[in-house]
Amino acid sequence: MTFKGTSFSLSLTKDQTLMLKAIGILLIVLHNFSRWVDPITGESEFTFSQSALPTAIHIGSTNGWLFFKAFFNYFGHYGVQLFIFLSGYGLVQSYLHEKQSYIKYVYHRFQKLYPSLVVAILFYMIYEVFAMHQFPKWDIIPNFLAHLTFTATLLPFKGQSVNGPWWFYSAIFQLFYYFHYS
Repeated sequence: MTFKGTSFSLSLTKDQTLMLKAIGILLIVLHNFSRWVDPITGESEFTFSQSALPTAIHIGSTNGWLFFKAFFNYFGHYGVQLFIFLSGYGLVQSYLHEKQSYIKYVYHRFQKLYPSLVVAILFYMIYEVFAMHQFPKWDIIPNFLAHLTFTATLLPFKGQSVNGPWWFYSAIFQLFYYFHYS
């Protein structure tokens, strides 16, 4: 690609994308950790909060640990966007090298996502029984079904149900679906 007489390449190697994905995952983990440790700065994750940034700056200016915590609390969620972008980039690169049938394409993605979701649901149920000393209530079953069918982000109030980060499974599978038909 050429821009203003300068030639450059926009391609990334598989190792580079894996390294960037690792950074994205680290951002997400640190963000989720810092959201639960006081003081909580607030973030502009799903909705923009004008007061969250000055709060993060104020808390972060106190000392090094709080700067670290405030930074990841406020900005760490950008790891999700980085991870989704790199997943899409990898899909395009894969598609350019080998055009797969729809069935093979979906099955390959399904094999990568579904086992970890099922394990997460099982761990949730085990946690409820052994740590919370209660069996999950029956009204949670529609939420489990929404997640297991990758439709949680299409249904009102289901995307963040049961466990907040589970919305990602539905969203990424839907993006895989849209990619194949675009």
